[in-house]
Amino acid sequence: MTVFSQPYRGEPFVGPAMAVSALATLPVALLFLFFQHYFIEGMMVSGIKG
Repeated sequence: MTVFSQPYRGEPFVGPAMAVSALATLPVALLFLFFQHYFIEGMMVSGIKG
């Protein structure tokens, strides 16, 4: 990510930086969607209200 936003290179490369950040968040989002039932169940057991 830092390669795309280095100040000495002039303007930052916004397009590739956004693509890299999307690719970085994709596995986490997929894991959350797959294990969403367990996250919600854990919150219900612990008593966290939201």
